[in-house]
Parts: sequence; structure tokens; C-alpha cells
Amino acid sequence: PLEVRVGEHPLPHLRTQKGRHLLAMLALRLPREVQREWLIANLWPESDPQKGSYNLSRTLTDLRTALGPARVCLFTPSPHSLSLCASTEVDVDVVRFDSLVRKGDSVSLASAVELYRGPLLEGFVEEWAVVAREARQQACLRALDTLAKKSAEQEDWTAATRVLKRRIALDAFD
Repeated sequence: PLEVRVGEHPLPHLRTQKGRHLLAMLALRLPREVQREWLIANLWPESDPQKGSYNLSRTLTDLRTALGPARVCLFTPSPHSLSLCASTEVDVDVVRFDSLVRKGDSVSLASAVELYRGPLLEGFVEEWAVVAREARQQACLRALDTLAKKSAEQEDWTAATRVLKRRIALDAFD
């Protein structure tokens, strides 16, 4: 599930869930710019562009207010895009997970698997969230497969068994 903390405190209540969705969309694309048009099309697919732009503006205002001093992490690189800044003050576990998986060595894969807490953005039913969720689950399953294979190659049957049990628990029907 999406967990947002501002300092030591959870993100204050937002007027609508769209603010949490917007923050998740920007975090998943960190540090890249995200086109406002794409955000509007995914957050308000039923709205005309003008109404969608208004909705995005209101949602941004609500989100910036909730973030308080941390609102500086939301910025506008161009009039047509938004971004979440990559800094030491913004820690996104899914970004760390992706980075560890890309490294591909045993230590990094083990860290990625440890970081994986279950389905990404559980409860979000929008297509962009489902695609992101499935991609991370498949990456975790591949990491577990690699770790099990390496453990078996080293004849560390205890470690291989532990990893395979985790893999089965994660996706018994794969």
C-alpha cells in the first residue's frame, strides 16, 4: 500500500484520493518529468482537457498544502510537466527496489527481495497502477528465482529452500 511520510508523520488527509494517486504516479517515474497531459488523461479520463487541467491544479494545491515544507519536492520543470525531485529528502522504496534489481548481484537482489512488502499500490485499480504492480511482482519473482539458483549452485539447500518458499508464497500459480 502507498505510505507517505512527511518527516516523521504520515501525510495529512487530502481532499480526494487523486492527490495520493498523483504522488504515486510521480514517485514511480522519479526523477523523470511527467507530462501534465498524461497525468490528466490517467487521473480524470472522463474529463475534457480544460476540466482535467483545473482538477490537476486543485489536486496539486491540496497536495502541496498537505506536504507543508516538503512541498518543494514537487516542482514544475516546464509549463507542461511535473516532477518529484530526487533528493536525500525524498526516499521512494520502489525506486530503491528497481535500482537493486537492475544491479543484479546476489547482495542487491537479496536486498530488493527484503524490501518487497507485497503488491505495489495494493487497492489501486487504475491501469497505470496495475501495470506497475505486475512489473514489480515479476521482478521480485525473477530475483527470487536467481537467488534460489545461486544457492542451489553453491549447494546451500537451506537457503535455496527458504528462497523458494518465499517465491511460492508470493505467487503459487506462476
